[in-house]
Amino acid sequence: MRKRGLHLAGVVALALLAAGCDNTPPTDQEMIDLFQAQTPVFEEIRRRICGKAEHEGKDSGGNRSQVIMMDPEWSDPLVSDEDRSRYYALFEKIGAEGVQAVVRSGVCEVSIEYWAVGWAGDADYKNFRFGTPDQTVEIVDSLDDVRLGSEIVFYRRRLEAGWWLSLDHWP
Repeated sequence: MRKRGLHLAGVVALALLAAGCDNTPPTDQEMIDLFQAQTPVFEEIRRRICGKAEHEGKDSGGNRSQVIMMDPEWSDPLVSDEDRSRYYALFEKIGAEGVQAVVRSGVCEVSIEYWAVGWAGDADYKNFRFGTPDQTVEIVDSLDDVRLGSEIVFYRRRLEAGWWLSLDHWP
């Protein structure tokens, strides 16, 4: 009887935990409103991460990269505690989880990690991006209406001056 009670308590605890998790992505309009209200924060993150990637980033086949994430907490290459604190303060202003930058041929592309559900090969991500989308990306008028199936897909919706909303689907 005791074992059954513990099992039931565990099931109830998991159900309550799952009920508290919201896997619904933010709408395009919510993200657009945030971007418009906090554009200077987005631009500061972009400037900082591009400068760091270009001058101190990890070299990989001629490209340089930098990643700084809050959850889980990591960076590659490592950053100082002072830099990490500055980034985290900026992330908190916009509700971001982290930022990634890649510099290719002197051009910096940025992804500000905003929303994710799933893990690794079975996940969806809705982010703010800066840079020119490559040929694998589909440009759409709304990310809210796209169909996600069994294929890996990358969607972008234009914001302004090099900025995009992105939805990446990894089934």
